[in-house]
Amino acid sequence: MPNDSQQDTALVAWLMEHAGPVVRYRVAADLLDIRDEELAPYEAALFESPDVQLWLGRLDGVRRLHNSGNDCFENVIGKATELGLRAGMARHVRTWFDGDTM
Repeated sequence: MPNDSQQDTALVAWLMEHAGPVVRYRVAADLLDIRDEELAPYEAALFESPDVQLWLGRLDGVRRLHNSGNDCFENVIGKATELGLRAGMARHVRTWFDGDTM
């Protein structure tokens, strides 16, 4: 019978092969502790994912700081954080907003 470490390794490998871009990014960054250049392809795929695009698009419609709606800053940023967006990813966010590359 496999030990816990072998099961964890198998689960992580399965997630990296079968999960969508959000989960792959979170596994790479949070569980595998991948950083910098090695994380870049996962980060790029994260920003291309429909879920991230949806929530970044909602930033344009933010009308309030605090409320329960999807047009509220705290909810949009909260969801973006759950999806894996973090400080230091400004090069992607800026590109998304104005089409420039940094």
